[in-house]
Amino acid sequence: MRAMTNDNKYYYAGRNSKGEPKFRRDTKESSEEVESYLKSKGYEFEWRTPYMMRIFHKHMAYTYYYTTGKWSAVKTHFKSYKSLKTYSSNGIEDFITRFVERGEKK
Repeated sequence: MRAMTNDNKYYYAGRNSKGEPKFRRDTKESSEEVESYLKSKGYEFEWRTPYMMRIFHKHMAYTYYYTTGKWSAVKTHFKSYKSLKTYSSNGIEDFITRFVERGEKK
């Protein structure tokens, strides 16, 4: 149940295993919008679950949840993947421009 209905705002989403409150923000992006954006930018990706995709860029791989904008860098070593700490973005465009392409020359 949503406690807050304002667009792009965080809302209370229960408690974690330590009893601390969890908050969530939805991106309101569809999987088709995310796919279209990634294809237009030339990124390789694969769907791992209905809500989670793996995005590949240069030597890095990222796990991205399009419903919430949460993402993590993935350490790749001999085709085994280990997700590192999870971060938040405001959507796919924000994720790509602020985190993936950060520091690249245009």
